[in-house]
Amino acid sequence: MQWLIFLAGTYQFERRSWYHLQCREGGRILSVDGALQALQRLEIRPDLIVGDMDSVDPGMLADYGHVEQVILRQDKNVTDGEAAVREAFTRGASSVVLIGGIDNRFETDQLLGNLFLLSAARHLAGPGCDCSIHMADPTQAIWLVENQTFMLEGNSGDLVSVIPLSDSLTLSYQGLSYPLQKFVTHFGDTRCLRNQLINTTAAIEVSGRALVVRQSKVELV
Repeated sequence: MQWLIFLAGTYQFERRSWYHLQCREGGRILSVDGALQALQRLEIRPDLIVGDMDSVDPGMLADYGHVEQVILRQDKNVTDGEAAVREAFTRGASSVVLIGGIDNRFETDQLLGNLFLLSAARHLAGPGCDCSIHMADPTQAIWLVENQTFMLEGNSGDLVSVIPLSDSLTLSYQGLSYPLQKFVTHFGDTRCLRNQLINTTAAIEVSGRALVVRQSKVELV
């Protein structure tokens, strides 16, 4: 089952139709702490609320008394976001989409922490779990890709960036404007930023570990 985890980050309320589309496609909706305010504004009802509730008005929380809540201690060793991902996998999630984690409010620590949740999910899901997780907002999507051929879908002209996380990374592309064949890059190299989708699909072969970022001028589906 897919879980949509709404994090307490930035939301593009003028693109509310995108958020509703994600919810209509199925799965369960988990609100993390302050994301409850965004969900209320978007008129989306969560199935579960998780967090220490330090950024939620008590009155608003009381309004959602009919929704299951997992209240965490404030003096914990993980973020509310990590606790929410763990909770989703504990409840049988096979696929997780992190929404609201791409923060443009200059809260760099939260942005980086949310990105690395893509990696943390591997051990949060537990051994033997064939699960997937990625991060999305109305115009961007981010995946952690490791030693695989990743099939990317999008719109013609979408920007595609591959950010090396390994000291040494070997890449091959098909379906992008600037193809590569067994190209070796390294952590910190920016050469693989801002490629483009030619049509609607591309194959990105990765030997090593990298983030794949897709950016679009239109709402992603």
